[in-house]
Amino acid sequence: MSLCRDDKFQDLKSFVDCHEKEHLSIYEQLLNDPERFTKYTRTIDTPDGPMLFDFSKHRISDETFEKLMEVARSRNVEMMRAAMFGGERINFTENRAVLHIALRNRSNTPICVDGKDVMPDVNRVLEHMKDFCHKIITGAWTGFTGKKITDVVNIGIGGSDLGPLMVSEALRHYQIGPNVHFVSNVDGTHIAEVTKKLNPETTLFIIASKTFTTQETITNAETAKEWFLKKAGDKSAVAKHFVALSTNVPKAQEFGIDPSNMFEFWDWVGGRYSLWSAIGLSIAVHVGFDNFQKLLEGAHAADQHFVNQPLEQNVPVIMAMLGVLYSNVYGAETHALLPYDQYLHRFAAYFQQGDMESNGKFVTREGYRVDYATGPIVWGEPGTNGQHAFYQLIHQGTRLIPCDFIAPAKTLNPVRNGLHHQILLANFLAQTEALMKGKTREEAEAELKAANTPADKIEKILPHKVFEGNRPTTSIVLPIVSPFTLGLLIALYEHKIFVQGVIWDINSYDQWGGVVLVVNLPLLMTDNTRRLELTNRPPEGILAAPLDEDNFFEWECLITGPEDTCFANGVFPARISFPQDYPLSPPKMRFTCDLFHPNIYQDGRVCISILHAPGDDPTGYESSSERWSPVQSIEKILLSVVSMLAEPNDESPANVNAAKMWREDRAQFEKIADNLVRKTLCLPQSES
Repeated sequence: MSLCRDDKFQDLKSFVDCHEKEHLSIYEQLLNDPERFTKYTRTIDTPDGPMLFDFSKHRISDETFEKLMEVARSRNVEMMRAAMFGGERINFTENRAVLHIALRNRSNTPICVDGKDVMPDVNRVLEHMKDFCHKIITGAWTGFTGKKITDVVNIGIGGSDLGPLMVSEALRHYQIGPNVHFVSNVDGTHIAEVTKKLNPETTLFIIASKTFTTQETITNAETAKEWFLKKAGDKSAVAKHFVALSTNVPKAQEFGIDPSNMFEFWDWVGGRYSLWSAIGLSIAVHVGFDNFQKLLEGAHAADQHFVNQPLEQNVPVIMAMLGVLYSNVYGAETHALLPYDQYLHRFAAYFQQGDMESNGKFVTREGYRVDYATGPIVWGEPGTNGQHAFYQLIHQGTRLIPCDFIAPAKTLNPVRNGLHHQILLANFLAQTEALMKGKTREEAEAELKAANTPADKIEKILPHKVFEGNRPTTSIVLPIVSPFTLGLLIALYEHKIFVQGVIWDINSYDQWGGVVLVVNLPLLMTDNTRRLELTNRPPEGILAAPLDEDNFFEWECLITGPEDTCFANGVFPARISFPQDYPLSPPKMRFTCDLFHPNIYQDGRVCISILHAPGDDPTGYESSSERWSPVQSIEKILLSVVSMLAEPNDESPANVNAAKMWREDRAQFEKIADNLVRKTLCLPQSES
């Protein structure tokens, strides 16, 4: 159901519009309620001390808070939470469970997918990682000249890069292993700048690609191998300097990697939630496996908090519902993450990906376009840098920008007896207070007079010195930046994203728009790597993207049944497979759901002219101009399939029974089509 048609949301919106949007003052709420700070502060205990979450500086009254929780219950947050932790396939467009929570399940209680407990496999990979880290850190693993590994380069992209990079930077203080470096951009400058300062004899590369076909990653991996072999010469030395985070054993072996040095992960691990898996190997090598385990333990503590706490006490639920309030009632478009700790300088960038890829969606679970805002634009920089860059906009700009301020109570680097940290925390506290209080005209005038400003100048500049205040902030205070507290913090934000996806009735765990619709896949460049020409404007009613984000020869797509047809509103998943000699030969397309249609074989294969190679005319009805040619685009194929759904060709059928029924008993055909549409939407079947 649309959020806008939810009675509890309408009640919330009406209440805020009538009573609070123009009238509620955060500062007055604090002055008038001595218990407000206690009432709206939550703490989570950690081995390093309590972590504090202060929600008191938000545009909420007790009534608003109660109504936000009513919306959460109305939108079935608790039911969906249980479904995720129960291993149900809540990633409904890809028919997958969402179980990054299993990767950090330190209790080892069974977590099942289709009746199988995944924990034995998770623990097996963790043991493999532990053994590998021990060998690297102790020097038992050496390079081809017998020297200890001093540098590790993680080659990946997206979730295979951003998460490990952010965590490795955040936990740099805890380093006990090699230096780690990260290469993601296919721009050759990136790998050139990283390798120019490294010694091939003491460098190990981690290639992070589930299918070992990710274009950017494999291009960089081949370049790294060339760089390495210029020194090593012998190709057998590759096995001592390259390992893989992948499930494609043949491809990795062909590259030169020993299968025993491959680390597995599973399709229920989404890329942007994968740092807890083998994708986190670079983290574990850098800070030691014990610290990596503490990172997992912190995340597990967040999972337990999320599962066990009632909504009113539940930190990620509160964070999520405040975001819904600002996005869907106040019309805020962005959300700023402002960590006051240099170790967390990549935190905002990481959740820019995590949030915007997860909830940057406009289609609901039932396949309808939303009529409300979904994921916000997430951005930020560490303090105090941001204060000299964009805080002006937050304080005096015309846009409402909710902010999360994050700081550790204790620094890991007490420079000059902690003076630096004292100044940092003073700024942290002052900014949240200033954003809340603002500065009245009277206060600004008094300041100017105290500075002996001439009266004529006061009159001129006074309007510019006024700050309206009432800008909402969350203050998050960690006891210290540690593996445990970092894991806890990351996982809480992950659950916040999940809750908002439930509220907005979208799938937070697929990704059809990052590497979007292929227009053409030209033939290879000199290194035999496929190039993709992409567009960010897929045809209406169609979504398409590579399988698992890293296999450019296997694509998944969703096609919405065309309006005013018996297939209207159905959401039909399909698979497109590209041959190695594409575009000389056409791709193949197969629906992966039931479809009763004259031009679709019973196994789902699509039979239309544009997918037939020149000379391939199974029905004898096609002209050569209708069939495949290398200039045809994938977009045209998909549009042809939509047209086929609207207007079947019963003269050259792939399904004779469907063609006959289409001609002779249209009413029965439409009943079957209606039930197939209902099946794609998980709706009850109509009576025959």
